[in-house]
Amino acid sequence: MGPAINGRGCRSQLARQQSPRHRNIASQGAANRALRLSEPSAIPATVSFRARAVLLLTGLSLLAACTAKHKTAEPLPPNWLKNFPVTPLEISEWRTAEAEGEHALFLRLSRFPDRINYTAQAEPPEIVIQMDGPAAGDDIPEERVIVPDSEINAMRISRKAGALSVVVEVAGPDLPPYFVDEAADWVTVRVRPAQPH
Repeated sequence: MGPAINGRGCRSQLARQQSPRHRNIASQGAANRALRLSEPSAIPATVSFRARAVLLLTGLSLLAACTAKHKTAEPLPPNWLKNFPVTPLEISEWRTAEAEGEHALFLRLSRFPDRINYTAQAEPPEIVIQMDGPAAGDDIPEERVIVPDSEINAMRISRKAGALSVVVEVAGPDLPPYFVDEAADWVTVRVRPAQPH
């Protein structure tokens, strides 16, 4: 009798463990344990997101403050730059030379020009050089300077609103081949006499 009762008790206990009610309770318990384990890990993620948001807003505020301070720190150009005089553009020296059949006129400027443009006209034969510089110095009326060269008679120099103009008068009735070169503060005009026909 004893072993039969124990056998039924074991079977009854096994049936209770496998009943749907017990299985549902076990599943809910496992789910609750999983939720409790996951809750602590969610809290640092929330705090980290808020911290990142606060740091981002703080960084943007500092950047805006630095930008505003930089804009109002010192005007452009700075005031101390006004204490340095601006050198006007002019011809400080000039010379002529002849080599390999070419006649050259060398012009040394007082500063680097901002821009150089040149052109020529046939009647009378002239080479016109326009050099841009800062709007400094007084305007200079046109002055004619004699050049001791057989192919270049003279040059006319003037300045207006900082721009320097040099007109090279070429000897002869026709405009010969010419070249204008710029190297730092030097401008060179080279004239090659036309070959006789």
